[in-house]
Amino acid sequence: MMVAIKKIFLVLILSVITISVNSQTHMKFMGITMDGNVNEFCEKLSSLGLKKDKEQLKDGVCFKGQFYGEDADFIVHYDVETKNVYSVSVFIIKKFGFENQTLLRDITNALEGKYTYKKEIKCKELYQYYYYIFEGYNLIGQIDTFIIDPHIITSVKESMLSINYTDVENYLKLEDRKSKDL
Repeated sequence: MMVAIKKIFLVLILSVITISVNSQTHMKFMGITMDGNVNEFCEKLSSLGLKKDKEQLKDGVCFKGQFYGEDADFIVHYDVETKNVYSVSVFIIKKFGFENQTLLRDITNALEGKYTYKKEIKCKELYQYYYYIFEGYNLIGQIDTFIIDPHIITSVKESMLSINYTDVENYLKLEDRKSKDL
């Protein structure tokens, strides 16, 4: 399931590539700037009370902890060559879909109060929203949300809320480096 989520995430973020970025400002996650080394970033997450999970990915560090007052799983995605963090995914599992729908409503209201953004609705049934985050006129990040719910996707047993924070500058550097292999 993590592979499918990762593929969905990559497809979602590709829409950011067409927008040029000239800013040196980076996206933040839980108050931590996504501007550097994965080890330093993970140390800061640990200092906030998140615990490293024993399951790890080749290009991601897994954590468990609290997000917005809820138990959550986290993946810190990074470039394996430069070790720069480019995104963080948050997953909140609930027994019933309406619990995640209510939680997402509260989270999106908070996001809209915190950031200068442009919102795009990709799929209303999946609560799939893209928030393009700006500092001034410069795009610095993207926050994507969606809910996988048993009423929509019958093969899943519980509802999962996914929230992905992406630093545009670091993501574009990763994509640029990978494209040189082509």
